[in-house]
Amino acid sequence: MNKIYTWLAVLTKNQFKKPMFMFILVIAAILSVFCGLEDYGSSDRDNESAYNVGIVALDGNALSLKMADALLAYNGTVRFIEYKNEEDAVKDLLSSELIAVMVMPEHFDIRMQSGDYFHCVKVIKQPSNIIQLAVNEIFYAELIKLAGKDLIQQYADETGLFTDDISGELESYYDEYVNGDNTFHLIFTEYETYESGTNNNTISDSASSVLIGMVATLIYLAGLMGGIVFLRDCEKNAFVIYKKSTAFIARVLYSFIPALIISIVAALGITFGITFANGFDLSFLVKQFAIGLFVSVLTSLTSILLTYICRKSSIMIATLPMILLICLFACPIFINTAAYIPAARYIRMIFAPYYYIHPF
Repeated sequence: MNKIYTWLAVLTKNQFKKPMFMFILVIAAILSVFCGLEDYGSSDRDNESAYNVGIVALDGNALSLKMADALLAYNGTVRFIEYKNEEDAVKDLLSSELIAVMVMPEHFDIRMQSGDYFHCVKVIKQPSNIIQLAVNEIFYAELIKLAGKDLIQQYADETGLFTDDISGELESYYDEYVNGDNTFHLIFTEYETYESGTNNNTISDSASSVLIGMVATLIYLAGLMGGIVFLRDCEKNAFVIYKKSTAFIARVLYSFIPALIISIVAALGITFGITFANGFDLSFLVKQFAIGLFVSVLTSLTSILLTYICRKSSIMIATLPMILLICLFACPIFINTAAYIPAARYIRMIFAPYYYIHPF
């Protein structure tokens, strides 16, 4: 056990003597601080840059109330504000506090079920409003989510296409196509405007995810490079005199220690950025440490597997660029590849950076 502690101390100390590792460490620290600042320092900008749209429900039917709740919960550049009556909403529209007003009619749910839904939503907008098409898409996307299942079931019942009750199967297929990557999704956002919040204790799926994705990739790279260093030491017969169990522990520590160091620096950097913008959040720091530990373990397992497969440092060095390239494309760092290649949804799950971008 003392030998393991000695190795742990020596390996940790040796990491800081390697120029490449120090370069990765500095870059990870800088990116993580910017990630914290960008993601959590943007909540004020979200409120200032949001386009306000008024929504009015002329009566309290179930569909109108659900639509109001869904739109009020919408988190994006367009912000929906509920009004009790159309007059108050139009007044704010005239004073330029709103860019548009959308009025849901009386008996909205009945009209949707009966098919009388053409021109049933009244839209009043400013002449300078150039994003109304996007606002309409957001509105109707929420409407389809709420009313689509009922309309599909109603259509199946009226046409008599199916003799048996298949409501459960219809609902399952509907959810698959609405929420799946195969369906086109319109995401309306503004450059350098992020979906974030100070109390959600997560890194949001926004432009800042590029930064956190790069940090995750650096953690992954540090761990894989540790595996290369281990193979080099094996080629120098550094572990010939040790037992296989002892050599295996060294194989683990060589990749785990550098990945863990980078993840700790990243957690501190992100927390520093958040603290600078919105104050210290201990629970977030603890969660980032936990995520970093988990990703470091996954990275170490990957590195160990590669050392057994490659066996020589030169082979592992040659495969490293290809592994990183696949990781960058499979994981949603720069682009959501799964939207174009469905298999990417499963490929990205074997890469540790994916779990840093989308933590538990």
